[in-house]
Amino acid sequence: TVGVFSFDGADTSATDVDIIGGLNYVAELKNSGVNIRAANMSIESSRPQNVDVTPFAEALKAASEAGTNGILFCLAAGNDEINLDLSEKKVYPGAFRLPNTLTVGASTSADKSIYNYSPMGLWVDVAAPGYEVFSTCRIQPLSEYTEKYQLVDASGYKYSNGTSMATPYVTGAAALLAS
Repeated sequence: TVGVFSFDGADTSATDVDIIGGLNYVAELKNSGVNIRAANMSIESSRPQNVDVTPFAEALKAASEAGTNGILFCLAAGNDEINLDLSEKKVYPGAFRLPNTLTVGASTSADKSIYNYSPMGLWVDVAAPGYEVFSTCRIQPLSEYTEKYQLVDASGYKYSNGTSMATPYVTGAAALLAS
């Protein structure tokens, strides 16, 4: 696990610098011989269209091409309920059109249809269950300010929704297929 989130005492977020650092670290590991076949990126940020030439995009491209076999990056599509083909708004990194990337939408728990918050369109390559996924979580929030944005439960487990919950399914399947 490579954590890219910064905690400044009041907020938890990932800046482009944090994400690029994480991508560079993953590329270094792959280039040093660590057998990384697939990586999960359950993060999102809205950006203008055509940003495939930013430092963020370049770092993702370089990391995906690391080593002799490269790394498949599975990218959360976001949770904006839009058709990404028709919208001027794009959610990144899911909207990057780069080699070795796969953008993941969310389906219902029965995997019968795209869930209503999940983006759709040709930008979304595959969907996986992303509704009422039982997952581990923090037992205490990092701060009061961010608690509403965190999965927190005293038990350490909680149900959650979103493409960030669907993307690890695809990442795991991709890693198994590549092994």
